Amino acid sequence: MLAHVAAGQLHAYYEAHMNSWDALAGMLLIEEAGGTCNAFLANAGLRRGNLVLAGCASVQPRLAALLAK
Repeated sequence: MLAHVAAGQLHAYYEAHMNSWDALAGMLLIEEAGGTCNAFLANAGLRRGNLVLAGCASVQPRLAALLAK
């Protein structure tokens, strides 16, 4: 699904928990395409996984604000 965001087929993607081996390549694609992602590696995300919130630069910060409420 992250590759769909990077390709512009989706505006954003959220998953409550994803392992690093499933997330990092897609997150790199999104950032290289001009999108933004959350700080996945925070709180031992590399070893334990973390939530994923990624999207186009105009949508991802708004979704992050909604999820923070």
